[in-house]
Amino acid sequence: MLHTLRAAVDRCGYLDLISAFTTDPDPGKMRDFIDTEVGPDLADAVRLFHLADPVSSEAADRLTGGLCSQLTQAGLFQLNDGQVRTKNLKLRFVDGLVFFTGAPSARFPLYFGDDSLGLLRRQRIRQGERGLDLCTGTGVQALKLALAGGVVTGVDINPFAIQVARLNAEFNGVSAKVEFRRGDLWAGLKDGERFDWICANPPMVPALPGGLYPLVGDGGDDGLEITWRFLAGLPGALAENGQAITLGVAWSDGVLPQCLDRMRIVADEQDLNIRMTITRTLDARPGSGWYEALKQTYLGATAMDEAQVTQALGEQLDRNQATHSVMYFLNVTRASRGSLTLADLSPFRSQRLWDI
Repeated sequence: MLHTLRAAVDRCGYLDLISAFTTDPDPGKMRDFIDTEVGPDLADAVRLFHLADPVSSEAADRLTGGLCSQLTQAGLFQLNDGQVRTKNLKLRFVDGLVFFTGAPSARFPLYFGDDSLGLLRRQRIRQGERGLDLCTGTGVQALKLALAGGVVTGVDINPFAIQVARLNAEFNGVSAKVEFRRGDLWAGLKDGERFDWICANPPMVPALPGGLYPLVGDGGDDGLEITWRFLAGLPGALAENGQAITLGVAWSDGVLPQCLDRMRIVADEQDLNIRMTITRTLDARPGSGWYEALKQTYLGATAMDEAQVTQALGEQLDRNQATHSVMYFLNVTRASRGSLTLADLSPFRSQRLWDI
């Protein structure tokens, strides 16, 4: 079924258009563009698959190669008064993968953003090796591993994410190579399972205590709540010569990440070699762009007003002795004696967060 859909959206030019954008374009500009610059089929495809705007059921059936009713039954489409729209989903085309995901949002539990793309570019697995993708979300990382020849397991706590990930696997022709399971991180594994390559794109936003931020983003007060659990489970799941990779956001004093001491202890206690690579350092003090971005994120994800968020964010910075935030990757291997090394690439001053 989804092979037919992929061919249909390719024929109308949607995949060519949407692959030109590495980040989500402004919805208003995109609406203006399709209203004046493209034909009706491509315009309807952008409305349906990118903007999540409604189109007529006739247009939806034409754009999907006659699959509108099946996609509605599968939970991807919603039909109301002759109008069809996706279930808050977007159809993306990135690095050869065609997949459904949600728009970056404080409240929607499916996501593909700059961090997802940064991790996708770093995936590497050899033919026949076993791969594990924790916090799999829409399954994009698992799909990349499967297409590279891995035998892959993806785990996520969100049942809707698992449903979409399985559809995305079918979309890309790798259903036989990847198994998606519902589970809370390591609880999704079977006893004795070990993997040659393990990746995770965990919730990583340093969230305010008591906030309403969803599972997709809430990394706890330091941004590493799930990452600490990820590291703790690696010795029992990583094959002898295996590797693991994850990424995240951490508080910093402007010189070093505040998590280094604890990470060094974890490396020693778990016999892990951890290599931390910082790709970006951002000023998080009041008035900075990153501070305002965090404040707006919290305003959109909590029940607090602006004064309450400002106070809570100030207390969070004080509590973590932080003036900056860093974006980082962790590469981890097993060792007879643990170690932690740090490489700071932020002086290269990239405008991106997880790429130089």
